[in-house]
Amino acid sequence: MLSVTDTAVQRLQDILTRKFQDSGIGFRVFELNDTTVTIKLDRIQPDDQVVEAHSIKLFLDPIIMAKLSNYELDCSSTAIADFILISADSTEQEFENRPGN
Repeated sequence: MLSVTDTAVQRLQDILTRKFQDSGIGFRVFELNDTTVTIKLDRIQPDDQVVEAHSIKLFLDPIIMAKLSNYELDCSSTAIADFILISADSTEQEFENRPGN
């Protein structure tokens, strides 16, 4: 299962709090292509799997959930990406994302 660091949760909470107060909204994690993953604000869909960290909900369809099962979401310190995925073997994949913009 995808795990989420406290730093990533804090950034997601800040974004969600600023933009939306509706508790039915969370962050959809989806794949744009084989090497690009992004996050956007969305509502849960019927076959979504939900990863909840603190009060933040991430919605993943079963396919992306399987692909990210050995990854952890964290914040990036680069200007290129807001978040990174860190695999169980400690390799990082940065992805450009500006949720809520």
